[in-house]
Amino acid sequence: MAKTYNLGDLRAAIEEVIRSIAEESRCGQAANDQVLARLKSDRQSLVSFFTPQLVNIALTKLLNDVCKRRTSPVGQEEHDDLFSEYGKIPSIVTVTRGLKKDTANLRLFEARGWLEKHSSRLVENDHEDFRKLLDRIEPYARSENETILDILHRMKQSERAKSEDLLPAE
Repeated sequence: MAKTYNLGDLRAAIEEVIRSIAEESRCGQAANDQVLARLKSDRQSLVSFFTPQLVNIALTKLLNDVCKRRTSPVGQEEHDDLFSEYGKIPSIVTVTRGLKKDTANLRLFEARGWLEKHSSRLVENDHEDFRKLLDRIEPYARSENETILDILHRMKQSERAKSEDLLPAE
């Protein structure tokens, strides 16, 4: 019967390898590449057991890192013009655990929920541009279920109409 492990076993093995290498170095240091190399060689069955799960963990972390990037540019030209005047707006956000959504397609209530959840973080003003965007478009929203994209389009149409009304008659 194949041995089963839990993540606690892997964490304990990593800690053991770190301590061993640090002790051998006589200066208390253990380089990541040394730790990983020894872990792979000395605990091969443990590492093999967790490889599929570790790949998913690493890919999920990368996915989340990509989603934290700010629009500059989004990569979708129609969105570039929409968000350009608002500074750094996240291009993709996590609406619920494991579910991402393009910022332009967020419903107003989702955008507010995301902002509220992320505004409590230690970095002040990190999401101030997003807050300014929501404050700016709010008067043009007809419901909480409208997307940011729809509200921005309505706002821009309204602003164009107002500016045309201000043009002198010929």
